[in-house]
Amino acid sequence: MVEVTRNIVSKNLMEALAKTILFSRSVLYFTIKKAFFDGGVYRVELSGLKAPVIDGIVTEHIVCKDVVDNVLDRVVETRDNDLVLLLEVWKAQGYPVVVSSANVGGLLNPESVTRARRVIQNDEGRLLPTSKCVAARRGVNQELLKNFYGGGLVE
Repeated sequence: MVEVTRNIVSKNLMEALAKTILFSRSVLYFTIKKAFFDGGVYRVELSGLKAPVIDGIVTEHIVCKDVVDNVLDRVVETRDNDLVLLLEVWKAQGYPVVVSSANVGGLLNPESVTRARRVIQNDEGRLLPTSKCVAARRGVNQELLKNFYGGGLVE
């Protein structure tokens, strides 16, 4: 991940706030380093981490390992609970997770969910992926896909 910074200067408080919010949505681990009114303008110094573009499975694994390493280092309880780890990783990616780590006991294990999906799609041949890219990555039988979708897959 790459650290990015932004300095906002605006005569209008609402404009400075709006630009700050836009920046916060484009980075991970958003931080306001300084915010002050000086010489008739609002100044805000911001920083955050920008995730690299994930252009393939190798890059995805590298980025994933970096994010997981960072989360395991910052949030100690993630070391004992994969579900809490997953929620914290999603938070680190900037997704609004509203489930607290104290309430994860009733949630299905992500491995169980993906295992059930694999059984339904791979073993039973039902409810197949709609994307050729996803199907290829998962190694879904191409003939099965043609029969199921009639060749109408999304590229």
